[in-house]
Amino acid sequence: MNILEDLGFFEIFLILLILSTPFIWLIFSVFKIVDANEMGIRVIFGKVDPNIYDGGVRLFMPCWPAKLFKCYLKKYPISAFNLDYTPVRVITQEGNYKGKHYGSVQIYVKFMAYLSFPREREMLVNKETEEPVCFLNSLTDQERRDLAANGEIVLRSGVTLILEKLHPLTKIFLAGVLRTNYGLKDWSSKIMTSSVRAACARVTWMEANEHSEDFVNGIMESLLKLDSELIKAGFRPSGINLTVTLVDLPGEIKDAQADGEAAKHVGVISKN
Repeated sequence: MNILEDLGFFEIFLILLILSTPFIWLIFSVFKIVDANEMGIRVIFGKVDPNIYDGGVRLFMPCWPAKLFKCYLKKYPISAFNLDYTPVRVITQEGNYKGKHYGSVQIYVKFMAYLSFPREREMLVNKETEEPVCFLNSLTDQERRDLAANGEIVLRSGVTLILEKLHPLTKIFLAGVLRTNYGLKDWSSKIMTSSVRAACARVTWMEANEHSEDFVNGIMESLLKLDSELIKAGFRPSGINLTVTLVDLPGEIKDAQADGEAAKHVGVISKN
C-alpha cells in the first residue's frame, strides 16, 4: 500500500516543509543582503574584499561560524551621523576686526558635525609613489573629464595622478572606526575639538561670536588637510561638515554688549 495515499494534503505539505527546511536555511544563511540605505564590506577567510557593495545587493557568504573562519559582512549606513559635541573652552587671538581692536579672552564654543561614510574614491594620489596630492573636488571640469576618460591626469609638473586605489571605506574599516552614533562621536571628538580650538586661536572673539566666514573656514581647512586624522582614517570632503551653533562669551562682555558699549578690560578700542 502506498503510504502517501493514506496521507492528506496537510500531512504531505508538512512532510515536504520539514524535508526542505535544511535547504531553505542553507540558502538564507549563505546569502546576505545589503539594503539600499547601506554599504557593505565582505570579509572571506580574513581577506577583505576590495569591492564596496550597496544598493540592495545579495552577497554570497559561507555559513560557517564567522569568528572561527573570519567570514562576515560589515554594513555601514549611507545617511550622515549628526554628532553634537561637548563645548570647547578656548582662548581667542588679540587682533583687529572690522575697524576695532579686540583683546584675547576665554570663550566657549559649541558645535555640531555631520559625518557620513565615503561612497566613492575622492582622493588623487601620485601614480608612482601613491602619496596623496589633492581631492577630486579641486580639479577643473576638464581635468575631471580627462580623468574619467583616461583613468589618470598629468599635471604640468609631469606628475601623473590617479584615484586612490584602496576604497576609503575599506580604510575606515581597517582603522576600526565604529559605526554607531555614540562610537563615531567618541572616536572623532578629539579631532573635532583640536580643529575648533586651533581655528579659535587665530581669530578674535568677535569673529568667533559672529561665526565669521574666516572662522568657520579655518575649522574646515584643518579637518580637510591631507594629513588630518579624519582624512587619514578614510573620511572624505563630501562626507565632512561642521557647524558652530553657539559661542558663549564671558559675562562682562555680554553686559558691555547689552549696554551698547565695549568693555575696556577686553581691549576693544576703536581704530582711528
